[in-house]
Amino acid sequence: MSKEMKSLILKELKESFGDLDECIVVGLQGITVENSNQLRSNLRDSGARMMVVKNRLARLAMQEIEKEPISELLEGPSAVVFGDEGIVPIAKVLKTWTKQNRDVFIKGGFLEENVLTSAEVGRLSTIPGRDVLLSQVLSGISAPATSFLNLLTAKFREFMQCLNALKEKVGEKEG
Repeated sequence: MSKEMKSLILKELKESFGDLDECIVVGLQGITVENSNQLRSNLRDSGARMMVVKNRLARLAMQEIEKEPISELLEGPSAVVFGDEGIVPIAKVLKTWTKQNRDVFIKGGFLEENVLTSAEVGRLSTIPGRDVLLSQVLSGISAPATSFLNLLTAKFREFMQCLNALKEKVGEKEG
């Protein structure tokens, strides 16, 4: 590979990884073009992108953009997976893929300046999605207010039942 070509690739890698706060590094072992395209499609559906990298150039790019911890994951055939929707949806797609296919394996990840092991990435895949988490937070916030409202209305309901019972009793005496 010519020096100019390496320079262009290095520039592209630095641009792609420049704002990288989180990613997952996967190993590729004999993946077919068809499987690679299918995996890329699955990742694209979750807002992610997979970039197969030449380890030496990727290490240089990571060093220049001060993301060196990722470099320790770059051994053997590797790809860096990243996206705009966060690391959890990516972990879910990759975990599902690796259960069904042995041609890709999770090497680790990078989250908030910390390197993650393969097991830690696997645990990330068990976290509920963003929408589920937001609904759980909303439920947690509204539950005390709902309970308080039920408490207030319960006494009013009891009072109304007493009045209705009294009304029926008076109605029976008059009738």
